[in-house]
Amino acid sequence: MQNQEIIKSLSLIIDGLEILNENSFRIKNYEKALRKIESTTDNIFECYQTGQLESLDLGKSITDQLKTYFTTQKWAILDEIRTQIPESVLEMLKIKGLGAKKIGFLWRELGILSTEELLSACQQNKLVSIKGFGDKTQQNIINSIEFLQKQQGKIRYNQALEYQNEIIDKIKNCPFVIQIEPTKELCRKVEIIDVLSFIISTDKVNQVFTWLDSTFANKDTYFSTPNYWKGTYQQISLEIFLVSPNEFVKKQFMLTGSTQHVLYFWDKILGADIQSEESIYASHDLPFIPPELREDIHVLQNTILWKNIDNLVKIEHLKGTIHNHSNYSDGLNTIQEMAEIAKNIWKWEYLVLCDHSKSSAFYANGMYEDKVKKQWKEIDEWNNKNSDFYIFKGIECDILPDGSLDYEDSFRQGFEVVVASVHQNLKMDKNKATERLLKAIEHPHTNILGHLTGRLLLSREGYPVDYEAIIDACAKYNVAIELNANPYRLDIDWRWIPYCTKKGVWVSINPDAHSINGYEDTIYGVYAARKGKLLKEHTLNALSLKEFRQWLSEQHSKRTRLNIA
Repeated sequence: MQNQEIIKSLSLIIDGLEILNENSFRIKNYEKALRKIESTTDNIFECYQTGQLESLDLGKSITDQLKTYFTTQKWAILDEIRTQIPESVLEMLKIKGLGAKKIGFLWRELGILSTEELLSACQQNKLVSIKGFGDKTQQNIINSIEFLQKQQGKIRYNQALEYQNEIIDKIKNCPFVIQIEPTKELCRKVEIIDVLSFIISTDKVNQVFTWLDSTFANKDTYFSTPNYWKGTYQQISLEIFLVSPNEFVKKQFMLTGSTQHVLYFWDKILGADIQSEESIYASHDLPFIPPELREDIHVLQNTILWKNIDNLVKIEHLKGTIHNHSNYSDGLNTIQEMAEIAKNIWKWEYLVLCDHSKSSAFYANGMYEDKVKKQWKEIDEWNNKNSDFYIFKGIECDILPDGSLDYEDSFRQGFEVVVASVHQNLKMDKNKATERLLKAIEHPHTNILGHLTGRLLLSREGYPVDYEAIIDACAKYNVAIELNANPYRLDIDWRWIPYCTKKGVWVSINPDAHSINGYEDTIYGVYAARKGKLLKEHTLNALSLKEFRQWLSEQHSKRTRLNIA
């Protein structure tokens, strides 16, 4: 059992108690335990197994509850909450900016039982005159609900990839299946997936249909037509195309590429015996185009890309990892643990630690100056002992509401790498957001612009920005742009990477890792970068340690423009 499961349960208990308007002291006890579990690097279940649970100081009541939960898989207070509060009311916790206390009020006082009823109430202006709500809050609720409704039935690519592997493993058990591959958006590695699509080759279509019906079918959610089966998997649409073995390559090509992409080759593939996708491109004197690039026809007109397609960025091209968190702020692992995994497992040459700056102290354990100095000392000690791997003294520096950077200029000068990011006051119009970012980009200490729009896929829309103005400014001030590889972010959007390349702006594929496991998110950034046609030579952390130091040296020359008091 992982800590995240316990954190999720505790969070629901806290929200449930607030909805029920329970005693605040009782709620605070759970909140205190939650903070301790979120900040520990110990596995809570393993602590229980080794008799060390009491040492975490979670309080006797909660410690006893966890022991019972680990023993019986039942949590009495959680069951009580689910019994007392309708599931449709708990679903309202997904609405951004509403909060458990207000949900409890709406349920108890207004009898609102679901997201749909709340939307209807807002559309009828029933919340405007209620204390604690008003016009602005009501409109924010409407916007959040409408956003959620648009995301229903969709999942992020990382989760889709898990489902993909599970489905393929299941279908390989069918004796009548010769070959199976993901297709359409799943094959193109699109960041948001609403249909899990697969193609199967078989010479026994009817038998496969029967097997699919018995394995995946729900009588209310599936149907089939000749050579096509549709159902659901984990409440996500699942579709499967069945073809004969000699039609597999052609059908896969036709399904995977966008309509424009496929139509470009239509005359060559119609009625032809296709043995490989490479032969389709060769028929037009083109190199093989990987599936993730087949979004539009423009890739086929990009002769520069054709000549460099072998240099399309790959995970093995990366020489270092930038923007990572340790337990000095809100990460789970120590500096040593982060460094050893980066060095020995990922075989990188350098690690840029970028824990949160002090303005994020409340919600991300951001570092005040004395804590930063302590971290610098530990980094120096590591670097003195390890000549073949280097840890850079970085910071994820908050971009404040007026566009200035966290810390005093004289102190910030001590960081080797500054990733400037927005974390607070996200509700901005396009002009405000753009002005705020432009001011940060112009600052001589800014080396990399972090998660440009602040979006969380399927959870929070990013603030609107003038992409061209921001990328142009990064080109002018030699600031790199982060492609945040966390699958919840993937920000900058890959569709703007070609403009970055055109303007000569470096793109850095950063995992934003908050643990050693977070390094694994790097691959999702690589997938997105490839969709944006990013080449190795335009990728910042594909630079070797020596090359990255040289780039930083050029960056630091900007700092001399800053008049430090």
